Amino acid sequence: MKSNITRPSAQIPYIAFFKKGLYWNLFDSVSSQGLVILFHILLRSFYGTHLHGKMGCLLSVFYIGIVLCNGGLDQSLAPFLEEFTKNRPAFRSFFYTVLLPQIAIVSISAALFFLGYFFFFSSHESFFTRFPDISPPFFTLLCASFLLESLRKTCRTFLQLIFYNQLTALVETGNMIVFILLIVGFYVLQIPLSLLSLWIIFSALVALQLVILIGGILRFYSSLPADVTKQPAPKNALRMIKTRVFTWANQSVSQFFSGNILVPLCALRFGIEQASLMKVISTISQWVTLISHKTFGISSNALFAHLKSRSLETQQNAFSYLSSLLNQALYFLFIFLLINGKKITLLQIDPAATISWSLLYFMILNSFLESLFVLYEKWYIFEEEAFYIFFFNVTSFSLLYLFIISLHSPLSIALSILGLRTLTLLSITFFSSYRWHIWPSFAPRAITLTIAVLVSSFLYIII
Repeated sequence: MKSNITRPSAQIPYIAFFKKGLYWNLFDSVSSQGLVILFHILLRSFYGTHLHGKMGCLLSVFYIGIVLCNGGLDQSLAPFLEEFTKNRPAFRSFFYTVLLPQIAIVSISAALFFLGYFFFFSSHESFFTRFPDISPPFFTLLCASFLLESLRKTCRTFLQLIFYNQLTALVETGNMIVFILLIVGFYVLQIPLSLLSLWIIFSALVALQLVILIGGILRFYSSLPADVTKQPAPKNALRMIKTRVFTWANQSVSQFFSGNILVPLCALRFGIEQASLMKVISTISQWVTLISHKTFGISSNALFAHLKSRSLETQQNAFSYLSSLLNQALYFLFIFLLINGKKITLLQIDPAATISWSLLYFMILNSFLESLFVLYEKWYIFEEEAFYIFFFNVTSFSLLYLFIISLHSPLSIALSILGLRTLTLLSITFFSSYRWHIWPSFAPRAITLTIAVLVSSFLYIII
């Protein structure tokens, strides 16, 4: 059922902060992902597919572990932001009851995650046996960087929720610029690079970012009132645990539909060089995912976080406004990648390499489809009913597993994934309309399509 209320953006509180944050998140998404692609081009060109493939695989597994060990914390902060930022005592309560236990959880998870290499995987023909250069010192560095990156991502999420988007965007972009300059500098000076030396650079930059972000949080803390008011009740902790559990479960299931899982699987089955190619293709398709998650997902999460105590009508207005912006941006990016995806891929690889272009376009289409889930995921977490989105996703994954065991071609598997995810999206849309009377704006605007075709065609000619 469509809601018949009017939805001018001027009626939505915090809309000015949202727009400013949106612009900075857009800058962050475009610049950071563009620099990531440039990094992969340079690393692959300067040091070969073998080192690039190993770095790509390790990064993919690393960030899968980050998501799984986060326990849904980053995505569960929004519904409780107003409660934990009332004053300094409330914020300290949040630090002691949520962040300190999280540090312990991630530390233990990091050790267990990488100890598996020594006590299980090292004796089996597996993905990890392709990394003989992971020595005990490297293992220690991996554990340390795992903890640092987990904390960095949580600090960044918190700062984005309180609209410190300029700081997070500049830190993220600056990090990639420094990384690229170091790679170029080593190549010009003919200094050899190994997987260990690359990871040392990566870890040092993560630590530097973390220090800067913590400085931003301390500045925010100093701006909070020092009044001692009523502390968050114990039931709030239970609500957060419930939200985190289902958010984490949903994120875990969603990983099976992401490009991150394909890179290590490709390395396991086809070798490091093919994994390098898969990393290039997945990086291009991730433009869609990152624009939706880092630009609109984060910005909408921040806006919802500040509307927790507002009326349902105000929240409905916000959802409709956000869905209209998100979907128009996705249509633009989808058209751009359909027209230019092949050329962008050829810029990063040997033109003589064998490429399945159907795989590239499947990855683009799948990323586009997955991005349509973003706003619903934020809404369900905001309403503290993440169970429903988890139920829809786990049902989709279960059906996918039943289909895959009887399919024998990549095309049939790809079509099954697209079909099931489309059905899941429609189910979530109609259920949400019934439950909260929210309805997204899926219709593309003529001006969006026209500009997308003109810009994409122009870039296709000049690339």
